[in-house]
Amino acid sequence: DLALAAQVRAGLAADREIGWTALQITAHEGTVAVGGAVRTDDQRGRILEAARRVPGVREVKEDLGVLPPISWG
Repeated sequence: DLALAAQVRAGLAADREIGWTALQITAHEGTVAVGGAVRTDDQRGRILEAARRVPGVREVKEDLGVLPPISWG
């Protein structure tokens, strides 16, 4: 389980389109849970797809929230 979670984390870190994210990743018997905050819905979808592509992942459960845009004015 720890190795699978580490593989998912490494796959996400290697994807330049995902960029910085604060994610919690756990795995149990092929089911990977991904939680945390993302900047856009596109980033959310890309994270989930990247997690599904990791060998050994049978299912991805997600608890990802999209952060509101930052207003500087």
